[in-house]
Amino acid sequence: ITLDITRVFIREGKIDLEGTAKTAKEVEDVVEALRSIKCFKKVQQGRVSEVTVREMHGEELKTDKRRKFTVDIAHECI
Repeated sequence: ITLDITRVFIREGKIDLEGTAKTAKEVEDVVEALRSIKCFKKVQQGRVSEVTVREMHGEELKTDKRRKFTVDIAHECI
């Protein structure tokens, strides 16, 4: 999975996560993996949208389509 986390907000009882992945299937895989963590009571996938990401690779500017996603997590362990 190619995953870039752009925001993590942790507070008592809740974690908000935002990031990008290469495909919608990778987003689903991340959410399923988070659901397997015992101290996470509820993992809820939010919106998934397509975005264009531009990155420099050496001297070359590369453009890539990614899936931007959000996940809300209720937890009892932090």
